[in-house]
Amino acid sequence: MSTPTRTASALDVESLKVWDHGLYGLHKQNDQLRSALFTMVDDLGLPKFLDVPRATWDAMFRKIESLMHQNPYHNFTHICDVSQAVYCILTQSRITEWLTPAETTYSFLSAICHDLDHPGNSNLLERNMGTALSKKFADSPLENHHRELACATGGILDEFGILSKVPVDTQNFIKSGMSEVILATDMAKHAVKTGALRTLLNRGKEALENAKSDSSIKCLFLQNLLKCADISNQGRAKPAADFWNSCIYTEFYAEGDRDRRDGRPVNPLHNRDCNDIAKSSVGFGSFVVRPLFELIHDFLKFAASVDPVIRTDIIDHAIALLKSNSESYKAEAEAKAAAKSEEAGAQEAGAEEGDAEEANAEEADEEEPHSDGEATSAAPGSPDAAVTKLRRTSLGGQAVTDIEK
Repeated sequence: MSTPTRTASALDVESLKVWDHGLYGLHKQNDQLRSALFTMVDDLGLPKFLDVPRATWDAMFRKIESLMHQNPYHNFTHICDVSQAVYCILTQSRITEWLTPAETTYSFLSAICHDLDHPGNSNLLERNMGTALSKKFADSPLENHHRELACATGGILDEFGILSKVPVDTQNFIKSGMSEVILATDMAKHAVKTGALRTLLNRGKEALENAKSDSSIKCLFLQNLLKCADISNQGRAKPAADFWNSCIYTEFYAEGDRDRRDGRPVNPLHNRDCNDIAKSSVGFGSFVVRPLFELIHDFLKFAASVDPVIRTDIIDHAIALLKSNSESYKAEAEAKAAAKSEEAGAQEAGAEEGDAEEANAEEADEEEPHSDGEATSAAPGSPDAAVTKLRRTSLGGQAVTDIEK
């Protein structure tokens, strides 16, 4: 996997509001990634609202960096990239006009903390292996672990006093919002979370007329927003989508190898021997990612219908990229399948040709005389006959007259 590069110009506000490539270009450039995180929190007004100086933010970002393992996918670059996706949608859609400072705070802090101390495997593996996390948290062990490290008592927010300057009820509101948003990233909860927001939208303006002031509706939207950002790779520009595909499948295959080694069934997506990444990308993009982007789009479209300041352009653009990438992956999968079929056909034809040549050679052998006029074939069933046939077969069916008995 090649590591892309990106210049420091990516750290200014306007560059960070560009959707296409996210922050994958800063992979493993952790100083710049931390700087990007502060640029985003500063633009969203969090340091001012929480009265927290930059030095404290920097210290917290370093702690978060230290908690992230060197996994192929779930690493420090990933959480920064997801944070940039959330930032991009919040600012470019202008939905921040509907959010209170506390809601903006828990939305963005959730993105930064959503994968803290991720081990690089799934909840299913945690349960199958009977890990300490799976015993501590029966439901969503990884997401509960991330949540606990972030906003439980004694977590990162408390350790660095991020909320210490705001009233207690505001602290509780932010922590509660973060808990709900982080826990929503468990894909096992995907249908429940997306379905709840879709149900509200299907009920129309009557159900959403107070959405701008209803904190529970906004929290549900922000849960789906982080979910969307968390799996948004296929909605980025193709180089970014390819980079993250390589990362996630490296991690998936490592888990599949572990399951195979330990005698457990291997998830088809984790099976390096039979999974086609391009084909899987088409399915995931079409049936999971795109409907989620469309859900976010429809909520923003509703918001725009009652408040013209809200925009859907950023989601429209992401969906267009997603469609383009899906077409590209589909073509790649079809080309690979065609090449595989052609190769199999050629091998079958070669085998048939070889069988025919061998049969012809055997027929010719029965009739071909020695140079002295004697037949080459020994008596049927004799040891000499068997040795003669074996030698002819090993030499491609050609007549051989000087076989040593």
